[in-house]
Amino acid sequence: MLRRDGTGRFYRSAEDVASVLAEEVAGRRGAEAALAVRERHTSDAHADRLVDPFRSLAR
Repeated sequence: MLRRDGTGRFYRSAEDVASVLAEEVAGRRGAEAALAVRERHTSDAHADRLVDPFRSLAR
């Protein structure tokens, strides 16, 4: 999900973390990507799909 949406920052070693975070702060790609997909990651976005199984049980 993080790779698909472009919201994750990935690193190979502890030494790599500082440069990965510096790139994010400079470019803000992760923040922009997170804002672009934020509606997909709310419970409201999935409510109908999650409620339907419960409705079938209540019948």
